[in-house]
Amino acid sequence: MSVVEAEKPDQPIREKIVDALTVYPIVSPSQLQTKIGPGIPVKMWRPVLESMITEGIVLRWNERHTLSNKQERVFTKLALAEHPNGKNAFRVMQEEM
Repeated sequence: MSVVEAEKPDQPIREKIVDALTVYPIVSPSQLQTKIGPGIPVKMWRPVLESMITEGIVLRWNERHTLSNKQERVFTKLALAEHPNGKNAFRVMQEEM
């Protein structure tokens, strides 16, 4: 079953999230907002994203990076659990490294 097959009231938002994560396999939540577009406010798409994470459709994890000035930053990343190209997010991430 496709990640957008089951009809839900939030279907258009789900499709936008899947489309964005198909084109950009790994993004931060703020980057996702840019990809979804300004027409859908965060208060509408964030609960949909949370349900997609709970359902296992979207993965969310944190990456810790140490900057050149020794400060540590934590970045939240999002990706589809199974990308349409057949690769999972972590394989895509490893190929980009």
